[in-house]
Amino acid sequence: MCLRYIGWMLILVPGPVYVHLSWAPRWRLLCRLEEGLDPFDGDVLSSTKTDVEGLDEDSDMEMAIEDIEEDPPLLHVSDGEE
Repeated sequence: MCLRYIGWMLILVPGPVYVHLSWAPRWRLLCRLEEGLDPFDGDVLSSTKTDVEGLDEDSDMEMAIEDIEEDPPLLHVSDGEE
């Protein structure tokens, strides 16, 4: 019975471990590129500083609202309306 669980563990565990170990460095590189930093520089900024600065700013939401205000989306047009 115990050997069955050990067998299943040996079969299933390497997949998630591989995914985690292969994606974590890519995630770090992508995050650093998004912040405009050199991804290969060893200095890591503290995340608390960036979190505190980002609380008052929501630039993505502001840009989306500005885009909608400039060019409102056309939701429905029927042939008889003008």
